[in-house]
Amino acid sequence: MARAKSIQDLSASELYELARKREEEEQEREREVLQKKIEVLKTKKKEISARFRKELKLVEEQILALSGRKRRKGAGRGGRQQASQRVIAFISGRGKATTKEIKAHLASEGVEVANLSQLLAYLKKSGRVTSPARSVYTIAQ
Repeated sequence: MARAKSIQDLSASELYELARKREEEEQEREREVLQKKIEVLKTKKKEISARFRKELKLVEEQILALSGRKRRKGAGRGGRQQASQRVIAFISGRGKATTKEIKAHLASEGVEVANLSQLLAYLKKSGRVTSPARSVYTIAQ
């Protein structure tokens, strides 16, 4: 078994190599500590975001309750699909309809579509409606 050399017996290149290895080990330990801190902060961020969303939802519900309005059905993820179906039903019932007529009909049903032009463009692109004239829509054949 080889005996370890004392520091005085090491050559300059051996001392340099020993110092380099020690520095690498210290850097690796620092990286591990930083990674653990990052994981803790990411967890904290998720918790804060979840709490924020929950509190925001409560505030929105309070605002709706105080204003006397109910939460719109179809608001959120299913709203676009519901609005699309209502637009298709309205146009098919009339044969053809203008943008103003569609918007007025949706408003009378309590469906608020802020981006009706985009919805109509989507329906047109997907081949569900056609536009024989500007701002006039019919059901695609």
